[in-house]
Amino acid sequence: MFEPNYKIVSTANTNLVKAVGVCVITNTSYETSEFTLSAFNAWSNGSISIQNTNLVHLSADDREFLISGVSPIGFNSLNNN
Repeated sequence: MFEPNYKIVSTANTNLVKAVGVCVITNTSYETSEFTLSAFNAWSNGSISIQNTNLVHLSADDREFLISGVSPIGFNSLNNN
């Protein structure tokens, strides 16, 4: 349905990264909390579900953004229509 539109960027903590991009619904900026690149790669290559990676510490909102590119505001607007 939607194609996520974000980039994985380094943070001040050299061991962590975050996703920074635009919500596919609202076209507004959103960024996730920090996570390890190895956990992201384990999930994004399709070998493991996001709930079974070290990304489980991310909020449900951040995990949804990684999966679908929908921010919390975008998700709420979908549910209110």
